[in-house]
Amino acid sequence: MHENLTVKNADKVILTGASDRVISAAPGTIIVTGNGDDIIHLMGGNVAIEDLSTTDRIKLGGILGLYGGLHYTHSEADYASAFDGLFKYSYNSLGELKISSLPVRRAQ
Repeated sequence: MHENLTVKNADKVILTGASDRVISAAPGTIIVTGNGDDIIHLMGGNVAIEDLSTTDRIKLGGILGLYGGLHYTHSEADYASAFDGLFKYSYNSLGELKISSLPVRRAQ
């Protein structure tokens, strides 16, 4: 049985021990995935995923799955990229994985 849960005005969301799916989260939200094979849909904005595991997945809008990027040996860039530069992967000063993307433009 699938249940939908809507959380509003929360700065931290803790998922269950089962396999969960997050459709969207406000900028600044911290998501704790816990156990299970979780799927996090990124829709732009800064969202932190506190304990991403090898069985969790990150998707752009539920369509493109992120599985890594390329970094050329002789490149001076401090990041790897995927999907022709749409996503950039790097590490912050604490050694945490950082995934950034170009801004998503909504139709007017």
